[in-house]
Amino acid sequence: MTAAESPCAAMVLAAGRGLRMRPLTEHTAKALLPLGGRALLDHVLDRLAAAGGERAVVNAHWRADEVARHLAARGGSPSVILRPETELLDTGGAVRAAVARGDLGPAPFYVVNADAFWLDGPRPALRRLADEFDPLK
Repeated sequence: MTAAESPCAAMVLAAGRGLRMRPLTEHTAKALLPLGGRALLDHVLDRLAAAGGERAVVNAHWRADEVARHLAARGGSPSVILRPETELLDTGGAVRAAVARGDLGPAPFYVVNADAFWLDGPRPALRRLADEFDPLK
């Protein structure tokens, strides 16, 4: 996949209840926990934008209202579609629902956990991932 064909959309999984991170997540969504003074979710969205991502679908369940306020105040790229879940759909269900609604478009897309943090090397990790993608494998 070339840079011109790199995914422009991503599913960002942020609906978990953060049980393993208690007590930090008792009053904060895990995706909004700070790392280096910024929310984990912001780190992920910034890396998606740097890799050419134009649109991110973010699901939310635990403290979804808090995630919604954070995203509304964020602005910038990528554009975000928030999909609150009244009942947890889990990873496969959330992606399936986003695909069924057409939120992710027809092309390949990234699936990223909102609480993931990684350091890029000389080439961004998401670009390297897209370059290695082969739909025939």
